[in-house]
Amino acid sequence: MGLKIKHSDFAQTRTLEVDDEGVVMSEGLGLTGKRRFGFDEIDAILLSPQGLLSVQSGRQIVKITTKPGDRKQQEVIDALVARAKAARS
Repeated sequence: MGLKIKHSDFAQTRTLEVDDEGVVMSEGLGLTGKRRFGFDEIDAILLSPQGLLSVQSGRQIVKITTKPGDRKQQEVIDALVARAKAARS
């Protein structure tokens, strides 16, 4: 099951994907920069009122712009939070 948020602007494309094993963040025009971490490695998840989603794992922080009110993106965020919480239990 892959849940994905994608954000593109004139400078770059970022994708955050939540799957059964963890989170994959891709960034760059060719999506060349990929980072993967498991749910048990997530230290913090923050969502600003403007829709900036930040996920911290150790000293590494990945960010992606989301659309507040977008139902599909909210499902991805909810799954991310639930799985990270379950991994901590």
